[in-house]
Amino acid sequence: MAYNIVIVGAGQLGSRYLQGLAAYPHPLNIQVIDISNGSLDRAKEIWEKTANADSHALQLSNNFESIPAQTDLAIISTGADVRESIVSLLVKKSNVDNWLLEKVLAQSTASVNRIESLVGDRSKAWVNTYFRTMDWFKDIRERSAPGPIEMKVIGGSWGIGCNGIHFLDFAAWWSGEEMTTIDNSGLLPDWYPAKRKDFLEVNGTLMAAFSGGSTAALISHEPVEHFVIKVKTKAEEWMIDWEHNVATRNDGFVLSGKIPYQSEMTKNVAADILLRQESSLPTLQMSAKLHCPFLDSLVDHWNKSHSNKKEYVPIT
Repeated sequence: MAYNIVIVGAGQLGSRYLQGLAAYPHPLNIQVIDISNGSLDRAKEIWEKTANADSHALQLSNNFESIPAQTDLAIISTGADVRESIVSLLVKKSNVDNWLLEKVLAQSTASVNRIESLVGDRSKAWVNTYFRTMDWFKDIRERSAPGPIEMKVIGGSWGIGCNGIHFLDFAAWWSGEEMTTIDNSGLLPDWYPAKRKDFLEVNGTLMAAFSGGSTAALISHEPVEHFVIKVKTKAEEWMIDWEHNVATRNDGFVLSGKIPYQSEMTKNVAADILLRQESSLPTLQMSAKLHCPFLDSLVDHWNKSHSNKKEYVPIT
């Protein structure tokens, strides 16, 4: 029997999920939903060029009317501004066994909490902050001393709002600690247009502290700089060169690696979830513990920087 897969959001990321599912070794019934015909057309074009696509059944739709009554895996790759409403629509139309949710989960803590409530206890849900699943990063961590870490993420206008949660989860996973506080006092007051229309981003420094003494500094400057991740433990220091896929330890040891594309990861993620009911991604509950203080800090900073006060922050 073929699994029922629903992908909501057929933009660049959703199309890559679809491309990755084509490599799944067993037949799938896949439905892709997006309000944009242009996005659906591009997703179809990518699908038709993908090897093994003929092994699966694909349906493209602008609405939820033909959603299956039973969904084995729902992948929500929409923007953060509509993710809660999409989850709400889907749970009314189908019994969803498993969820794979894109980051950022939402634009406010209240929305994250409502998503948790909508998903409920019957379903399993994971969030696609995937750094902890990467073989390269696992190898670096295994070659490092245990104990607290000092992480610095440094680059030029790299999108703290959109991408910061990746690195907070990375620091939590590497250290094995829970985030305890987050300090937005180093963020700059001016927000700037994000890559996606109608969303905004912010530069400056966001500082996080963790339960065992670890820290993570997310540093985004105006000028374009070489993007690096620096991690210091009690015994060594690492410089992870994102662009060139090279990690260098302070003793001269070099460890090359690769940051996989979403299309390359999806097959294995889906197999873990569908066949084993597990994933090395963080669960929704784990991720919410990072998302909520992160979002609260950004909302607080927005309201300190603007006369129009909000209960949410316009990131995606």
